[in-house]
This record gives sequence, structure tokens and C-alpha cells, in this order.
Amino acid sequence: MLGTLENKDKSHWKEFVKPLVHAYNCTQNDVTGFSPYELMFGRQPRLPVDLAFGLPASSQPKSHSQYVHDLKGRLEESYRVATENASKTAERNKQRFDKRVVESTLGSGNRVLVRNVRIRGKHKLADKWEADIHIVVKRAGDLPVYTVKPEGKDGPTRTLHRNLLLPCGFLPVAESEQPLKQTVNKPRTRRQSRMEVTDESEVADDNSESEDNDYCYYPPGETLNTDSIETRLDPARDSTF
Repeated sequence: MLGTLENKDKSHWKEFVKPLVHAYNCTQNDVTGFSPYELMFGRQPRLPVDLAFGLPASSQPKSHSQYVHDLKGRLEESYRVATENASKTAERNKQRFDKRVVESTLGSGNRVLVRNVRIRGKHKLADKWEADIHIVVKRAGDLPVYTVKPEGKDGPTRTLHRNLLLPCGFLPVAESEQPLKQTVNKPRTRRQSRMEVTDESEVADDNSESEDNDYCYYPPGETLNTDSIETRLDPARDSTF
């Protein structure tokens, strides 16, 4: 009812709550045949339109006991008629609904979604169905109860009612992902740390020795002069020059 307000009145909608509630309580209900006001107070409401047209009040002077007796009788009669009208309306709606009901059975191998029944409280934005797709395994006889299992992965089988299953054959089949191998790092011991330090020092010594060694290249056909090499490598002979 608040949605029927004009755009300029929607910004201060709180001012219209009380008159709208009063209008709703004074309007006859299609199911019960009575207005909520009449079922609560046992009489028709006296509206401003009645005062505008000068309609007289229906009440007449009576004693307190007589007023209580008449009020009790009107309320009992109103409740009885309202209950009968509600039952007739419910039966009529059921017959209209049953005409359009079509049995929906599931076969083995059908892909379905399972309703998310773990939701508690008010979750308007929560998913109504679980993300994993399930496969129907079998049906429990003639009952609308099915046994399902997850699609494409290992998981427990579940026995669920048909109302908790939604066919989803139109959804694409999810590709199975290969699990990544995780390498487990073993804790390092003191012995391994010492061995690594020793290996690094040996490698450093080898590199330093290789840098100290001098290499000479002689073209083919030339003879090697060993005297010059000995003179260059012998520090005692170098001191004589």
C-alpha cells in the first residue's frame, strides 16, 4: 500500500503508516468476509464518511449486561462464519492449484541441485541451493525419495525428498581439477646446516685457487720456454733481479 503513494510522498512515508493501517483494518477481507476491525471489536467501524453524510449510530441505550451479552453473541457468530469462509476459500484454492500440478519424477543419472537446508534465520541474500551438483543414484520404491551423490568427486550419499531436489541438466559439466602436489619441507637439523657451511667454504676455496693459477696460451709450433716459467714462479730468483 505504501508503494501506491506519489513520489513526493514516498520520502516521508512514515506519516502515512497509521492511516493506511486503519484503512486496512476497516476493509472487508476476501477470505473471512469480515473486516479485522469487526472481528476485533464486534461492530462496524464508524468512519469519517459516516459523519459527513450524517448517518446515525446503530447503537441504542442498553444495560451493561445486555451489551456484553450482545457483543459475545456477535463475536461468536462472526468467528464461526469467518472460519467457514476461510475453509471454503482454502478448498477452492487447493482445487485450482491441483489442476495444474504435474508429477515430476527423476531417473538414475539425472543431475540435480540440493536445497540448502543449513540456512537458519533470515538470509534473503543466501543461496537457496548448494553449489555442488549431485547425481541421482536410485529411487526408494514408489516414494518420492531419492539417493544422490556428488558429481565428479568422492562424497557421501544422501537420501532426500523430491522437494529438496532441483533438476539442473542444463548446467555445464564442471571439469575435474587435478589436485596439486604439495611438497613437504622437512625440518633442517644442525648437522645438515654444518655440512652446507662446509660445502660452501670448500667451493669458495676452489674458486680462489683457480683464480690464483695463471694459464698461458702458446700457438701451435712454438716451443715452451721452461726457464722463463721457472724464473717467474720462483720468488728466490725474482729477488736477484
